[in-house]
Amino acid sequence: SEDIPINQISSISFKRKRNYFFAISGLGFGLILLGATLLNLRGFGGLELLITLAISTIGILAGIANWIGHHLIVINISGKDRKPIKVEMSKTKEGYEFVKMVKKILFE
Repeated sequence: SEDIPINQISSISFKRKRNYFFAISGLGFGLILLGATLLNLRGFGGLELLITLAISTIGILAGIANWIGHHLIVINISGKDRKPIKVEMSKTKEGYEFVKMVKKILFE
């Protein structure tokens, strides 16, 4: 931790960093695998069906998490940016709504 006097802070910004490649590829992979699984339900046994559904769910959730992105708080002191402070996804409005939706689906 570091104490910075308030009078030295010139600006504070909130930045979102997204990884578009992993977001699009994760969503695409998960949706394609889910679609292929649903089109060929009779070709799978019970264990294979569970494994493919689990992998497609992980791909879809990874894509959504990468689309939401990582949130950073950047403090600028005298024209120089300090090391960004990472914000937990569930502490943001979009992240809170996403976590709330996932908890509702899984536990209700």
